[in-house]
Parts: sequence; structure tokens; C-alpha cells
Amino acid sequence: MATRPDNTAQVLEAYLRDAVATRPPLLSTAGWKFHFFEELVLRAGRPYYSAELTDAERAAVMQTISMAQTLDPFEFKHCYYNAQRLMSLGREAGLVYVEGYVLGTGLPPFLHGWVTINGKVIDPTVVVRIDQQEPFVVMGTFSNRAYWGVALDRKYVMDRSGGDGPFVGILDTDWQRGFPLLRKGVT
Repeated sequence: MATRPDNTAQVLEAYLRDAVATRPPLLSTAGWKFHFFEELVLRAGRPYYSAELTDAERAAVMQTISMAQTLDPFEFKHCYYNAQRLMSLGREAGLVYVEGYVLGTGLPPFLHGWVTINGKVIDPTVVVRIDQQEPFVVMGTFSNRAYWGVALDRKYVMDRSGGDGPFVGILDTDWQRGFPLLRKGVT
């Protein structure tokens, strides 16, 4: 069962709603479904709450993480790369790539990528201490963090990333295609 142990999710939602309410659309986005990323994430996405993984989910995720780390360890500041690798290797496990905003302790909301299994957050790029040697992996449960994002189709993500990389953010780097998610929405 998903729980809300703190108010971080409400703070993130308030940030998104405030951005939508106060930021005027650019003239260049007239006729678009969404005018900026916060609006896309708020209206086409959803919040993701802390929820414990089942034993089967945990085993499937751990197997996928093991495969991913055999190729390369997870790296700080490479959330899109880390999450898209998990998505591509976790097809059988049902891992879904999500992009949106995350809010953590002491940081403003920022664009971020993660995966889910049955709607539960798996985030391989979490910093919890300044001196940690490698990123911490959120495995379903978390506190003092909030996630709000848009689940993206596997084929769409692989087409945008080139299949083997360069695993970049989908929302904010698709300018060469004219930001199709902002123009048309998520299908």
C-alpha cells in the first residue's frame, strides 16, 4: 500500500501548480497542448508515492540491476542513462521509464528520470550523503522525497535515445523534433 509519510509530495505538487498558474505561455507555443515541462508533467503525469516492493518485484529489479551494473556501475548525475538502461534491460520485469520532477531534501524540484515496477519507484541515481561513493538506489520506499512524472512508452524512449544511447532526457532534449510531447501530449 502506498503511503504519504511527509508533505514532500504536496510541496512538489504546489510547485508544479504554481508554475502552471503563474507562467504565461510563450507565443511560440500557441496551439500546443502543453506550454512548458511543468504543465506536461502535472497534467499528463502523476505522483508516485513510497510503496514497498513485493518479494517477486524486488527479485526482478535486483536481477535487472545486477545485469546493468555488470556493464557499468550507476553514476551520479546520469539519471536518464541509469534509468533508461534499467528500462531496456528490465523488459521482462516490466520496468517502465518515467521522466518528470523529483524533490528531495535541500534541493529545488528538478527534471529527473527513473523507472517503475507496477507503479513503484526504482531510482538508481539518488544522493543521500555528500561523501557516498556511488548512487543509492530507491527500491519502492523513500521518505523526504517526492516524484511526479510521465510514464513513457518503451519504443518512444528507445527511438529518442538511439537504442544504445546516448540515453538523454526525453522531455527537455527533444527540441530537434520540435518538442512533440509538449505539442501533442503523451499517447
